[in-house]
Amino acid sequence: MSGPCIILDKSAFQSLKKSESFILHKYFFVNVPPVLVLEIIGDLKKLSLKKDPHKMVSEYAGKLLLSNGFVNTHFTQLLTSSLKGEPVFMDGRPLIGMGRSSYVEGQGKGVVIDCSPELEAVNRWKDGNFLKSEEILAERWRNITQGINLEYLRQKLRAKALRIPRVEIPEELIEMVDDFLSNISNPIGELYWLFLELGVAPNTIERASLRWQNCGYTNLVSFAPYAHHCVRVSLFFYMGLFHNCPFTGTRATNKIDLEYLYYLPFCNVFASGDNFHVRICRVFLRKDQSFVGRDDLKRDLAAIDSLWVKFTPNQKAYIWPPEREGSIVLDLWKKHVAPVRSDDQNLAFLMSKEKQEEILSRLKLIKATAQQNASSQYDFSPIHEPEFIQISQKMNPKDPCPCGSGLPAGQCHLKNIK
Repeated sequence: MSGPCIILDKSAFQSLKKSESFILHKYFFVNVPPVLVLEIIGDLKKLSLKKDPHKMVSEYAGKLLLSNGFVNTHFTQLLTSSLKGEPVFMDGRPLIGMGRSSYVEGQGKGVVIDCSPELEAVNRWKDGNFLKSEEILAERWRNITQGINLEYLRQKLRAKALRIPRVEIPEELIEMVDDFLSNISNPIGELYWLFLELGVAPNTIERASLRWQNCGYTNLVSFAPYAHHCVRVSLFFYMGLFHNCPFTGTRATNKIDLEYLYYLPFCNVFASGDNFHVRICRVFLRKDQSFVGRDDLKRDLAAIDSLWVKFTPNQKAYIWPPEREGSIVLDLWKKHVAPVRSDDQNLAFLMSKEKQEEILSRLKLIKATAQQNASSQYDFSPIHEPEFIQISQKMNPKDPCPCGSGLPAGQCHLKNIK
């Protein structure tokens, strides 16, 4: 994993040229929320597109270079795990899906994570290959988004109260949300409707409510931390509608944009050009996280891209971004990545040749046997502290080669690989 972990919304993602996207993937680990994949495939049925929708979606898919990134596990699955009492780590790292436990003789227990269905689909879309089921999904997604009427919902909510104070800033509203959550005796039971809307199965909610009652918890954040995050985001949105807040608004796509905020715990950096995100995301980001505007990020990636052809092979291979005054990319690295160690501190230099060969031998053994020894059953958290993790990724021959040559991978380092 190279660089800070970043999540982009669709407005930031589609603004990038393919070469700028390559620079993004070079210096960031890109965490793709499933909602972005849905928004991309949904454009198959977007009538306002000037280009052929299939070609447009293929172009979008071509900018997802997941050799340095993954599709995150869907938030509903993580929310369900949180309510069951399972750990959902919220420390800026992506949660990349279910794995299969494995055992390699002499190396211990580990996890094998297969290529995700979303990534398989994205690779097909790059070649203009769309399944009939994906055409139907795109149609349904478009119908759902067009059927959202937040103004109607706002009027219904406000009709239930005679006097509702107007809230002017996000910080004031999140304070109201936190106050509300701290004053309900059983948030699982009392927010049953909200968990249902978030996609949690009724029996999961009921069991979580019983666990709350039996274990003596007093607050949701200690009971189910990730569930607490999702509830804060959702209540913030609905209470914003209720209080007629100018920063939430009733634009239909706000309901879609809201979903990106459920994934904020799984990144270091969030990038967006959407006004809805720009106005409110700061109240959900931790102090060790950063927000960067779409235009600012694109401008800096474009500047690095313009310098790329002048870089030597060693400069292209160097992990850290180039030193440039005022570079947002470099500033984000300095904030979120440990500084480069000098040669006398770096294990890669200190390690003996014998030790390097030993590690390479272990890696080759794991690569050769972990997949065939893996369990046939998927489990969201198969092993708490695995000795190894083997992750399967796929690169499309049309993707830019990671070496930085500027050639498609199929004409460069993948040329002789079948």
